Amino acid sequence: MEISKDNMEDDSDDNDTDGDSTSEDSTDEQIDDSKQEAELVVLRDAVKSSPYNYQAHIDYINLARQYTNLEHL
Repeated sequence: MEISKDNMEDDSDDNDTDGDSTSEDSTDEQIDDSKQEAELVVLRDAVKSSPYNYQAHIDYINLARQYTNLEHL
């Protein structure tokens, strides 16, 4: 019985949330969104600076599809 009480006490400590996890999640999402946007900007600039750079176009399209879940771009 004592072991289970200790485990229950430990579990209750782990389950204490004051809503902090949602703010951390939104911060992580904002960082991810900023990172994705920066990557797209870099690739877009590469495409604009060298319109004949086929690989830059492919990378841009693939990254845009990945981040926006578009089937056609």
